Amino acid sequence: MMTDDGHEDLHRTMGPVYSLEVSGASAGPTCAQHGEFCFLCNFSASEDQDDPWSDIIDVIGALAEENKEIATIVKIVHQNYEQNVRPTLSYTDAAAGITIEHPEWSKDAIRRHIVFTSTQWPSLFSNVCENIFVSMIALQSKHVKDMDTEDVDEERRKALVDTMMKYSQFQRNRASTFHLSKNTKQASSRI
Repeated sequence: MMTDDGHEDLHRTMGPVYSLEVSGASAGPTCAQHGEFCFLCNFSASEDQDDPWSDIIDVIGALAEENKEIATIVKIVHQNYEQNVRPTLSYTDAAAGITIEHPEWSKDAIRRHIVFTSTQWPSLFSNVCENIFVSMIALQSKHVKDMDTEDVDEERRKALVDTMMKYSQFQRNRASTFHLSKNTKQASSRI
C-alpha cells in the first residue's frame, strides 16, 4: 500500500492469510477462526443406527457428486439439520462451560465448513473457483466495447482474454486432478 505522498507504507500491520491460532484473530475462512457453532466440527460419527452426523455427511457427499451449487447444498443441509437434528441436540461448550440446547447452525457456518474447513469435498471449493471465473468472464465481457464509438477497449480486451486463458488453465488442471482422483478411487475399490 502506498502513502498519500507516493511512498510505500512501511508501518502497516500485517497478518497471516490463514492463521493457526484458535483465537480467531485473523477471521480466516475456516470454522476454527469464527465463533459460530458448527455441528460437523463439534460432533462426529457414532455407532448408533440413527446417526445424524453421518446422515448429513452423506447428504453433502451425494449433492457434491451431483455438482449442486453451494447455495443449494447449504439450503438442503440447513433444512435437514433444523428438522432432524436441532430439536434433539444438546451441546456443551467446554470453553464457555455451558450447555446449549438446540444450538443454531447457521447457513454461513455450514457454507464455511463444507467449502473451507473440510477437505472431504474438494470439488466444492473447485466449484467456487469455477463460478468466480465464469462470473468474471461474464462481467468483463460486458465492458469491452465503447458503446458510442463501437471500438474495442484494448486494455479491457487483454484483461478478458487473460482471464479466459487462466480459466482454460484452471479447467485443464481441474480435469486432470479429477481424472487422477477417479482412477485412485477405482484402484482402491479393487483392493
